[in-house]
Amino acid sequence: MIIGLTGSLAAGKEVVSEFLMGKGFAYVSLSGELRELAKSYNIEITRENLQNLGNKLREENGSTFLAQLAVNRIKSNNYKNTIIDSIRTQQK
Repeated sequence: MIIGLTGSLAAGKEVVSEFLMGKGFAYVSLSGELRELAKSYNIEITRENLQNLGNKLREENGSTFLAQLAVNRIKSNNYKNTIIDSIRTQQK
Protein backbone atom coordinates (compact mmCIF):
# COMPACT_ATOMS: atom_id res chain seq x y z
CA MET A 1 0.00 0.00 0.00
CA ILE A 2 1.22 3.49 -0.81
CA ILE A 3 -0.22 6.50 0.99
CA GLY A 4 0.56 9.97 -0.35
CA LEU A 5 0.59 12.98 1.95
CA THR A 6 0.12 16.55 0.84
CA GLY A 7 -0.77 19.75 2.62
CA SER A 8 0.46 23.15 3.63
CA LEU A 9 3.20 23.83 6.14
CA ALA A 10 2.26 22.70 9.67
CA ALA A 11 -0.78 20.76 8.39
CA GLY A 12 0.15 17.64 10.37
CA LYS A 13 1.88 15.57 7.71
CA GLU A 14 4.75 14.76 10.06
CA VAL A 15 2.35 13.55 12.75
CA VAL A 16 0.59 11.25 10.28
CA SER A 17 3.96 10.02 8.96
CA GLU A 18 5.23 9.22 12.45
CA PHE A 19 2.03 7.36 13.28
CA LEU A 20 2.20 5.26 10.11
CA MET A 21 5.93 4.59 10.49
CA GLY A 22 5.06 3.26 13.95
CA LYS A 23 2.77 0.81 12.14
CA GLY A 24 5.61 -0.40 9.92
CA PHE A 25 5.33 1.92 6.92
CA ALA A 26 8.48 3.03 5.09
CA TYR A 27 8.88 6.77 4.56
CA VAL A 28 9.81 8.39 1.24
CA SER A 29 9.78 12.15 0.69
CA LEU A 30 9.66 13.96 -2.63
CA SER A 31 11.49 16.79 -0.87
CA GLY A 32 14.14 14.27 0.12
CA GLU A 33 14.50 13.19 -3.49
CA LEU A 34 14.80 16.83 -4.50
CA ARG A 35 17.43 17.50 -1.81
CA GLU A 36 19.50 14.58 -3.08
CA LEU A 37 19.36 15.98 -6.62
CA ALA A 38 20.27 19.47 -5.39
CA LYS A 39 23.32 18.04 -3.59
CA SER A 40 24.40 16.21 -6.74
CA TYR A 41 24.14 19.51 -8.67
CA ASN A 42 25.98 21.41 -5.90
CA ILE A 43 22.95 23.63 -5.29
CA GLU A 44 22.65 25.19 -1.85
CA ILE A 45 19.72 23.67 0.07
CA THR A 46 17.31 26.57 0.62
CA ARG A 47 13.53 26.61 0.23
CA GLU A 48 13.78 28.95 -2.76
CA ASN A 49 16.48 26.88 -4.49
CA LEU A 50 14.52 23.66 -3.95
CA GLN A 51 11.34 25.24 -5.32
CA ASN A 52 13.21 26.54 -8.37
CA LEU A 53 14.91 23.18 -8.97
CA GLY A 54 11.63 21.30 -8.54
CA ASN A 55 9.90 23.60 -10.99
CA LYS A 56 12.72 23.25 -13.50
CA LEU A 57 12.77 19.46 -13.23
CA ARG A 58 8.99 19.24 -13.70
CA GLU A 59 9.15 21.56 -16.73
CA GLU A 60 11.96 19.52 -18.31
CA ASN A 61 10.81 16.01 -17.31
CA GLY A 62 7.07 16.25 -16.68
CA SER A 63 4.95 16.77 -13.60
CA THR A 64 5.49 13.23 -12.32
CA PHE A 65 9.29 13.32 -12.32
CA LEU A 66 9.84 13.45 -8.54
CA ALA A 67 7.04 10.97 -7.93
CA GLN A 68 8.72 8.54 -10.34
CA LEU A 69 11.97 8.86 -8.41
CA ALA A 70 10.05 7.97 -5.25
CA VAL A 71 8.39 4.98 -6.93
CA ASN A 72 11.80 3.80 -8.13
CA ARG A 73 13.11 4.05 -4.54
CA ILE A 74 10.11 2.07 -3.26
CA LYS A 75 10.63 -0.65 -5.87
CA SER A 76 14.40 -0.86 -5.43
CA ASN A 77 13.98 -1.26 -1.67
CA ASN A 78 11.03 -3.62 -2.07
CA TYR A 79 8.91 -1.61 0.37
CA LYS A 80 5.46 -3.13 0.93
CA ASN A 81 3.74 -0.27 2.79
CA THR A 82 5.00 3.24 2.13
CA ILE A 83 4.19 6.85 2.93
CA ILE A 84 5.12 9.35 0.22
CA ASP A 85 5.41 12.80 1.75
CA SER A 86 5.86 16.28 0.29
CA ILE A 87 3.71 15.81 -2.79
CA ARG A 88 3.34 19.19 -4.43
CA THR A 89 2.80 20.94 -7.71
CA GLN A 90 4.74 23.61 -9.49
CA GLN A 91 5.18 26.86 -7.56
CA LYS A 92 4.88 30.02 -9.64
